[in-house]
Amino acid sequence: MATLEEIKALLGEPRFHWSDPEPWNLLEQELGITFPADFRAITDAYGPVLINDKLRLDHPLLVGATPPARLFYEPLT
Repeated sequence: MATLEEIKALLGEPRFHWSDPEPWNLLEQELGITFPADFRAITDAYGPVLINDKLRLDHPLLVGATPPARLFYEPLT
C-alpha cells in the first residue's frame, strides 16, 4: 500500500485530518480485526472520499451514519 506521503503527492493536501482513534477502535472491536496503520492514516486524512468514481474510503466515524452525515463526501477526480 502507498504511504500517506505518496498519496499526498497524488491527491494534494488532505482536508479531513481526523485524529481521534476511538471510531477505529470501536469498529475494529466490533469486526474482530485490526486495520493496517497506513490505511487508517490515509482514511483519517482523506476519508470519507470517492476517488475517480472508483475507490470509496469511508471513515469509521460515518459508518452507519444517517444520510445527512453521509453528504460530507467529497469526490476527488
